[in-house]
Amino acid sequence: MNRKKKFMQKRYTKNLWNMFILPTISILPTFALQSCGDNNSNIDNEKYYTSIKLKNNVNLASLTKDDFIFENLDAKYEIVDFSAKYDDTNKKITIEFKIRGQISQKILKTVVEIIPYANPNKQNIIYDATNNYYASAQGLRGMLLFEELYKLQKSKTSGVGSYTDLYKTYETAFVDKYFEKNNTVLDVYSENPYGQDPYEFKFGEYDGKGGHARDNRLKGKEGWMYNREHMIPQSWFNDDQRIRCDAHFVWPTDKMVNQWRSNNPHYEITNGKTSQNGTKWNSSYCEPIDYFKGDIARAYFYFQLTYNNKGLSNNGSYVFKNVFPFFQENFLKTYQKWANNDSVDIIEIDRNNAIAKAQGGIRNPFIDYPNLPSLIWGNGTETFQNLGVAKTIK
Repeated sequence: MNRKKKFMQKRYTKNLWNMFILPTISILPTFALQSCGDNNSNIDNEKYYTSIKLKNNVNLASLTKDDFIFENLDAKYEIVDFSAKYDDTNKKITIEFKIRGQISQKILKTVVEIIPYANPNKQNIIYDATNNYYASAQGLRGMLLFEELYKLQKSKTSGVGSYTDLYKTYETAFVDKYFEKNNTVLDVYSENPYGQDPYEFKFGEYDGKGGHARDNRLKGKEGWMYNREHMIPQSWFNDDQRIRCDAHFVWPTDKMVNQWRSNNPHYEITNGKTSQNGTKWNSSYCEPIDYFKGDIARAYFYFQLTYNNKGLSNNGSYVFKNVFPFFQENFLKTYQKWANNDSVDIIEIDRNNAIAKAQGGIRNPFIDYPNLPSLIWGNGTETFQNLGVAKTIK
Protein backbone atom coordinates (compact mmCIF):
# COMPACT_ATOMS: atom_id res chain seq x y z
CA MET A 1 0.00 0.00 0.00
CA ASN A 2 1.49 3.34 -0.95
CA ARG A 3 1.94 6.13 1.53
CA LYS A 4 -0.74 8.43 0.12
CA LYS A 5 -3.40 5.73 0.18
CA LYS A 6 -2.46 4.78 3.67
CA PHE A 7 -2.91 8.33 4.97
CA MET A 8 -6.33 8.64 3.35
CA GLN A 9 -7.48 5.48 5.06
CA LYS A 10 -6.65 6.72 8.55
CA ARG A 11 -10.06 8.37 9.15
CA TYR A 12 -10.24 7.71 12.82
CA THR A 13 -6.61 7.69 13.85
CA LYS A 14 -4.51 10.67 14.78
CA ASN A 15 -5.26 13.43 12.34
CA LEU A 16 -2.73 14.96 10.00
CA TRP A 17 -2.98 18.56 9.03
CA ASN A 18 -2.96 19.05 5.23
CA MET A 19 -1.28 22.18 3.90
CA PHE A 20 -1.30 22.79 0.18
CA ILE A 21 1.66 25.07 -0.07
CA LEU A 22 1.69 25.75 -3.81
CA PRO A 23 -1.76 25.66 -5.46
CA THR A 24 -1.78 23.50 -8.58
CA ILE A 25 -3.78 25.95 -10.68
CA SER A 26 -1.30 28.81 -10.40
CA ILE A 27 1.92 26.80 -10.33
CA LEU A 28 1.69 24.38 -13.22
CA PRO A 29 1.65 26.86 -16.12
CA THR A 30 4.42 29.01 -14.67
CA PHE A 31 6.87 26.62 -13.14
CA ALA A 32 7.26 23.79 -15.62
CA LEU A 33 10.79 22.57 -16.17
CA GLN A 34 11.10 24.06 -19.65
CA SER A 35 10.17 27.53 -18.52
CA CYS A 36 12.51 27.34 -15.54
CA GLY A 37 15.49 26.41 -17.65
CA ASP A 38 16.43 23.13 -16.01
CA ASN A 39 17.86 22.19 -19.39
CA ASN A 40 19.70 19.08 -18.25
CA SER A 41 16.38 17.25 -18.00
CA ASN A 42 14.80 15.55 -20.99
CA ILE A 43 11.32 15.58 -19.47
CA ASP A 44 9.03 18.36 -20.64
CA ASN A 45 6.50 20.20 -18.46
CA GLU A 46 7.46 18.28 -15.32
CA LYS A 47 5.58 19.23 -12.14
CA TYR A 48 7.38 20.33 -9.05
CA TYR A 49 4.59 21.77 -6.99
CA THR A 50 4.09 19.88 -3.74
CA SER A 51 1.67 19.38 -0.88
CA ILE A 52 2.84 18.99 2.68
CA LYS A 53 1.38 17.02 5.56
CA LEU A 54 2.37 17.80 9.12
CA LYS A 55 3.05 14.64 11.09
CA ASN A 56 1.29 14.14 14.38
CA ASN A 57 3.12 14.35 17.71
CA VAL A 58 5.64 16.95 16.58
CA ASN A 59 7.49 19.32 18.87
CA LEU A 60 6.12 22.72 17.87
CA ALA A 61 9.00 24.47 19.62
CA SER A 62 11.59 23.02 17.24
CA LEU A 63 9.99 22.09 13.92
CA THR A 64 12.26 20.53 11.30
CA LYS A 65 11.86 19.18 7.79
CA ASP A 66 11.48 15.70 9.27
CA ASP A 67 8.23 16.79 10.93
CA PHE A 68 6.57 17.10 7.51
CA ILE A 69 5.70 14.73 4.68
CA PHE A 70 6.15 16.04 1.14
CA GLU A 71 3.87 14.63 -1.56
CA ASN A 72 3.50 15.10 -5.33
CA LEU A 73 7.09 16.23 -5.79
CA ASP A 74 8.84 14.52 -8.68
CA ALA A 75 12.07 12.74 -7.80
CA LYS A 76 14.04 15.16 -10.03
CA TYR A 77 13.41 17.93 -7.50
CA GLU A 78 14.27 18.35 -3.85
CA ILE A 79 13.33 20.55 -0.92
CA VAL A 80 16.26 22.52 0.51
CA ASP A 81 16.80 25.29 3.06
CA PHE A 82 13.65 24.32 4.92
CA SER A 83 12.56 26.18 8.03
CA ALA A 84 9.33 26.31 10.01
CA LYS A 85 8.42 28.31 13.08
CA TYR A 86 5.30 28.08 15.21
CA ASP A 87 3.75 31.28 16.58
CA ASP A 88 1.80 30.18 19.64
CA THR A 89 0.27 33.61 20.21
CA ASN A 90 -1.32 33.82 16.77
CA LYS A 91 -1.60 30.04 16.26
CA LYS A 92 0.27 30.08 12.96
CA ILE A 93 3.24 28.32 11.41
CA THR A 94 5.59 30.19 9.08
CA ILE A 95 7.13 27.82 6.55
CA GLU A 96 9.97 28.62 4.15
CA PHE A 97 11.75 26.33 1.72
CA LYS A 98 13.32 26.20 -1.72
CA ILE A 99 12.72 23.80 -4.59
CA ARG A 100 15.92 22.78 -6.39
CA GLY A 101 16.44 20.77 -9.54
CA GLN A 102 18.37 17.58 -8.80
CA ILE A 103 20.19 17.69 -12.14
CA SER A 104 20.82 21.39 -12.70
CA GLN A 105 21.15 22.16 -8.96
CA LYS A 106 19.34 25.42 -9.68
CA ILE A 107 16.91 26.96 -7.22
CA LEU A 108 13.60 27.03 -9.09
CA LYS A 109 11.38 28.60 -6.47
CA THR A 110 11.47 30.01 -2.95
CA VAL A 111 8.28 29.51 -0.99
CA VAL A 112 7.23 31.42 2.12
CA GLU A 113 3.82 30.69 3.62
CA ILE A 114 2.12 31.63 6.88
CA ILE A 115 -0.46 28.98 7.67
CA PRO A 116 -3.17 29.05 10.36
CA TYR A 117 -2.52 26.10 12.62
CA ALA A 118 -5.32 23.86 13.85
CA ASN A 119 -3.87 21.44 16.36
CA PRO A 120 -4.25 17.96 14.82
CA ASN A 121 -4.08 16.30 18.20
CA LYS A 122 -7.21 17.92 19.61
CA GLN A 123 -9.99 15.34 19.46
CA ASN A 124 -13.56 15.30 20.69
CA ILE A 125 -13.97 12.26 22.91
CA ILE A 126 -17.48 10.85 23.13
CA TYR A 127 -18.38 9.46 26.56
CA ASP A 128 -20.80 6.87 27.85
CA ALA A 129 -22.35 8.96 30.61
CA THR A 130 -24.28 6.00 32.01
CA ASN A 131 -21.06 4.41 33.28
CA ASN A 132 -20.20 5.63 36.80
CA TYR A 133 -16.73 4.10 37.00
CA TYR A 134 -15.22 7.46 38.05
CA ALA A 135 -18.09 8.89 40.12
CA SER A 136 -16.13 8.89 43.39
CA ALA A 137 -13.43 11.16 41.92
CA GLN A 138 -15.81 14.01 41.12
CA GLY A 139 -14.49 17.43 42.17
CA LEU A 140 -11.01 16.29 43.23
CA ARG A 141 -7.54 17.26 42.03
CA GLY A 142 -3.89 16.78 42.94
CA MET A 143 -2.87 14.17 45.47
CA LEU A 144 -6.47 13.70 46.65
CA LEU A 145 -7.48 12.78 43.12
CA PHE A 146 -4.57 10.37 42.81
CA GLU A 147 -5.43 8.68 46.11
CA GLU A 148 -9.10 8.26 45.20
CA LEU A 149 -8.31 6.84 41.78
CA TYR A 150 -5.73 4.51 43.31
CA LYS A 151 -8.38 3.09 45.65
CA LEU A 152 -10.69 2.66 42.67
CA GLN A 153 -8.06 0.94 40.54
CA LYS A 154 -6.92 -1.31 43.39
CA SER A 155 -10.48 -2.57 43.81
CA LYS A 156 -10.59 -3.59 40.14
CA THR A 157 -7.35 -5.56 39.83
CA SER A 158 -8.97 -8.85 40.82
CA GLY A 159 -10.27 -9.10 37.26
CA VAL A 160 -6.79 -9.32 35.74
CA GLY A 161 -6.34 -12.80 34.27
CA SER A 162 -3.45 -15.20 33.89
CA TYR A 163 -0.24 -14.80 31.92
CA THR A 164 -1.61 -17.16 29.27
CA ASP A 165 -4.77 -15.05 29.01
CA LEU A 166 -2.73 -12.15 27.64
CA TYR A 167 -2.36 -13.73 24.20
CA LYS A 168 -6.15 -14.13 24.02
CA THR A 169 -6.72 -10.54 25.11
CA TYR A 170 -4.38 -9.29 22.39
CA GLU A 171 -6.71 -10.75 19.75
CA THR A 172 -9.32 -8.10 20.57
CA ALA A 173 -7.24 -5.27 22.07
CA PHE A 174 -4.25 -5.04 19.70
CA VAL A 175 -5.76 -5.56 16.26
CA ASP A 176 -4.70 -3.45 13.27
CA LYS A 177 -8.04 -2.01 12.16
CA TYR A 178 -6.53 1.41 11.56
CA PHE A 179 -3.50 1.33 9.25
CA GLU A 180 -3.34 -1.72 6.97
CA LYS A 181 -6.74 -2.77 8.36
CA ASN A 182 -5.80 -6.41 7.90
CA ASN A 183 -6.40 -7.65 11.47
CA THR A 184 -2.73 -8.33 12.15
CA VAL A 185 -1.06 -7.59 15.49
CA LEU A 186 -0.74 -3.86 16.18
CA ASP A 187 2.82 -3.73 17.51
CA VAL A 188 4.27 -0.37 18.57
CA TYR A 189 7.80 -1.63 17.82
CA SER A 190 7.08 -2.60 14.18
CA GLU A 191 4.10 -0.53 13.02
CA ASN A 192 4.91 2.21 10.49
CA PRO A 193 2.04 4.71 10.70
CA TYR A 194 3.21 6.63 7.62
CA GLY A 195 3.91 3.86 5.12
CA GLN A 196 4.31 0.16 4.57
CA ASP A 197 5.12 -1.90 7.65
CA PRO A 198 8.55 -3.59 7.55
CA TYR A 199 6.78 -6.83 8.54
CA GLU A 200 3.55 -7.92 10.22
CA PHE A 201 2.62 -10.57 12.76
CA LYS A 202 -0.49 -12.68 12.48
CA PHE A 203 -2.10 -13.73 15.73
CA GLY A 204 -0.56 -17.02 16.81
CA GLU A 205 2.95 -16.12 15.67
CA TYR A 206 4.07 -15.69 19.26
CA ASP A 207 6.69 -17.07 21.61
CA GLY A 208 5.32 -19.63 24.05
CA LYS A 209 3.02 -22.61 24.38
CA GLY A 210 0.54 -22.78 21.53
CA GLY A 211 2.43 -20.25 19.41
CA HIS A 212 4.81 -20.54 16.49
CA ALA A 213 7.37 -18.39 14.72
CA ARG A 214 6.42 -16.15 11.83
CA ASP A 215 9.61 -17.15 10.02
CA ASN A 216 12.30 -19.31 11.63
CA ARG A 217 14.79 -18.07 9.07
CA LEU A 218 14.64 -14.80 11.00
CA LYS A 219 15.54 -16.37 14.33
CA GLY A 220 17.27 -13.75 16.45
CA LYS A 221 16.17 -10.95 14.11
CA GLU A 222 13.22 -8.60 13.81
CA GLY A 223 10.10 -10.21 12.41
CA TRP A 224 10.80 -13.63 13.92
CA MET A 225 7.89 -13.70 16.40
CA TYR A 226 6.16 -11.53 18.98
CA ASN A 227 5.95 -11.95 22.73
CA ARG A 228 4.67 -10.16 25.85
CA GLU A 229 6.47 -6.87 26.42
CA HIS A 230 6.21 -5.39 29.91
CA MET A 231 6.37 -1.66 29.27
CA ILE A 232 7.23 -1.49 32.95
CA PRO A 233 9.74 -4.37 33.32
CA GLN A 234 8.89 -7.25 35.67
CA SER A 235 12.16 -6.78 37.55
CA TRP A 236 10.92 -3.34 38.63
CA PHE A 237 8.11 -4.90 40.68
CA ASN A 238 9.82 -8.18 41.64
CA ASP A 239 7.77 -10.27 39.21
CA ASP A 240 4.50 -9.95 41.16
CA GLN A 241 2.29 -12.58 39.51
CA ARG A 242 -0.91 -10.51 39.34
CA ILE A 243 0.79 -7.36 38.11
CA ARG A 244 2.76 -9.14 35.36
CA CYS A 245 -0.47 -10.26 33.64
CA ASP A 246 -2.10 -6.84 33.13
CA ALA A 247 -2.63 -6.08 29.42
CA HIS A 248 -2.93 -2.36 30.11
CA PHE A 249 0.88 -2.27 30.20
CA VAL A 250 1.92 -5.74 28.92
CA TRP A 251 1.69 -5.49 25.14
CA PRO A 252 2.42 -7.73 22.14
CA THR A 253 5.66 -6.61 20.50
CA ASP A 254 8.49 -7.94 18.39
CA LYS A 255 10.43 -10.38 20.56
CA MET A 256 13.87 -9.16 19.55
CA VAL A 257 13.15 -5.44 19.97
CA ASN A 258 11.71 -6.32 23.36
CA GLN A 259 14.93 -8.19 24.18
CA TRP A 260 17.16 -5.38 22.92
CA ARG A 261 15.22 -2.87 24.97
CA SER A 262 16.05 -5.05 28.01
CA ASN A 263 14.82 -3.71 31.37
CA ASN A 264 15.53 -0.09 30.53
CA PRO A 265 12.93 2.69 30.86
CA HIS A 266 11.38 4.48 27.92
CA TYR A 267 13.00 7.88 27.54
CA GLU A 268 14.59 10.13 24.92
CA ILE A 269 18.00 9.25 23.50
CA THR A 270 20.38 10.85 21.01
CA ASN A 271 22.55 7.87 20.08
CA GLY A 272 21.67 4.24 19.77
CA LYS A 273 20.47 1.48 17.51
CA THR A 274 17.22 1.70 15.55
CA SER A 275 14.59 -0.89 14.71
CA GLN A 276 12.97 -1.08 11.29
CA ASN A 277 10.06 1.14 12.36
CA GLY A 278 12.30 3.73 14.04
CA THR A 279 12.24 2.60 17.68
CA LYS A 280 15.60 3.47 19.23
CA TRP A 281 17.51 1.94 22.12
CA ASN A 282 20.90 2.04 23.81
CA SER A 283 22.33 0.59 27.00
CA SER A 284 20.26 2.96 29.16
CA TYR A 285 16.93 3.75 27.48
CA CYS A 286 14.44 2.88 24.76
CA GLU A 287 12.70 5.61 22.75
CA PRO A 288 9.50 4.69 20.85
CA ILE A 289 8.46 6.42 17.66
CA ASP A 290 6.56 9.67 18.14
CA TYR A 291 3.25 8.14 17.09
CA PHE A 292 3.17 5.87 20.14
CA LYS A 293 4.93 7.98 22.77
CA GLY A 294 1.68 9.13 24.33
CA ASP A 295 0.38 5.56 24.43
CA ILE A 296 3.47 4.42 26.33
CA ALA A 297 3.45 7.42 28.68
CA ARG A 298 -0.15 6.64 29.60
CA ALA A 299 0.86 3.02 30.29
CA TYR A 300 3.45 4.29 32.80
CA PHE A 301 0.87 6.61 34.39
CA TYR A 302 -1.59 3.71 34.58
CA PHE A 303 0.95 1.45 36.25
CA GLN A 304 1.77 3.96 38.98
CA LEU A 305 -1.87 4.88 39.61
CA THR A 306 -3.02 1.24 39.72
CA TYR A 307 -0.17 -0.45 41.61
CA ASN A 308 1.50 2.54 43.32
CA ASN A 309 4.96 1.02 43.72
CA LYS A 310 3.77 -2.38 44.93
CA GLY A 311 6.87 -4.56 45.09
CA LEU A 312 9.03 -1.69 43.81
CA SER A 313 12.65 -2.76 43.36
CA ASN A 314 15.81 -0.71 43.14
CA ASN A 315 15.57 -0.85 39.35
CA GLY A 316 12.07 0.59 39.46
CA SER A 317 13.14 3.44 41.73
CA TYR A 318 15.12 4.85 38.82
CA VAL A 319 11.78 6.05 37.35
CA PHE A 320 9.37 5.87 40.30
CA LYS A 321 9.57 7.03 43.89
CA ASN A 322 7.53 6.35 47.02
CA VAL A 323 6.25 9.87 47.66
CA PHE A 324 3.99 12.08 45.59
CA PRO A 325 4.23 12.72 42.63
CA PHE A 326 5.58 9.10 42.60
CA PHE A 327 7.76 9.73 39.53
CA GLN A 328 11.30 11.03 39.35
CA GLU A 329 11.05 14.57 38.00
CA ASN A 330 12.82 14.06 34.67
CA PHE A 331 10.69 11.05 33.76
CA LEU A 332 7.44 12.72 34.82
CA LYS A 333 8.19 15.77 32.68
CA THR A 334 9.12 13.62 29.69
CA TYR A 335 6.03 11.42 29.94
CA GLN A 336 3.79 14.47 30.36
CA LYS A 337 5.33 15.94 27.23
CA TRP A 338 4.79 12.71 25.32
CA ALA A 339 1.18 12.55 26.47
CA ASN A 340 0.56 16.17 25.46
CA ASN A 341 2.17 15.83 22.04
CA ASP A 342 0.53 12.48 21.26
CA SER A 343 -3.09 12.78 22.32
CA VAL A 344 -5.51 9.94 22.91
CA ASP A 345 -6.85 8.45 19.68
CA ILE A 346 -9.41 5.84 18.65
CA ILE A 347 -6.74 3.13 18.82
CA GLU A 348 -6.23 3.72 22.53
CA ILE A 349 -9.94 4.07 23.27
CA ASP A 350 -10.72 0.79 21.51
CA ARG A 351 -7.82 -0.89 23.31
CA ASN A 352 -8.95 0.44 26.69
CA ASN A 353 -12.48 -0.85 26.17
CA ALA A 354 -11.31 -4.25 24.93
CA ILE A 355 -8.93 -4.77 27.85
CA ALA A 356 -11.57 -3.64 30.34
CA LYS A 357 -13.95 -6.22 28.89
CA ALA A 358 -11.30 -8.95 29.13
CA GLN A 359 -10.06 -8.01 32.62
CA GLY A 360 -13.20 -7.60 34.69
CA GLY A 361 -13.77 -3.93 33.96
CA ILE A 362 -10.47 -2.32 34.99
CA ARG A 363 -9.69 0.71 32.81
CA ASN A 364 -6.81 3.08 32.10
CA PRO A 365 -8.07 6.43 33.47
CA PHE A 366 -5.45 8.37 31.50
CA ILE A 367 -7.07 7.23 28.25
CA ASP A 368 -10.59 8.05 29.43
CA TYR A 369 -9.40 11.46 30.68
CA PRO A 370 -6.36 12.80 28.79
CA ASN A 371 -6.24 15.82 31.12
CA LEU A 372 -5.55 13.67 34.18
CA PRO A 373 -1.79 14.37 34.24
CA SER A 374 -2.46 18.09 34.61
CA LEU A 375 -5.22 17.49 37.17
CA ILE A 376 -2.96 15.28 39.29
CA TRP A 377 0.47 16.86 38.80
CA GLY A 378 -0.30 20.33 37.46
CA ASN A 379 -0.50 23.63 39.34
CA GLY A 380 -3.96 24.77 38.24
CA THR A 381 -7.28 24.84 40.08
CA GLU A 382 -9.41 22.74 37.72
CA THR A 383 -10.98 19.69 39.31
CA PHE A 384 -12.00 16.30 37.93
CA GLN A 385 -15.40 16.25 36.23
CA ASN A 386 -16.96 12.84 35.79
CA LEU A 387 -18.24 12.39 32.24
CA GLY A 388 -18.40 8.60 32.21
CA VAL A 389 -16.01 6.43 30.18
CA ALA A 390 -14.65 7.12 26.71
CA LYS A 391 -16.34 5.09 23.98
CA THR A 392 -15.18 6.72 20.73
CA ILE A 393 -13.81 9.88 19.10
CA LYS A 394 -15.75 12.21 16.86
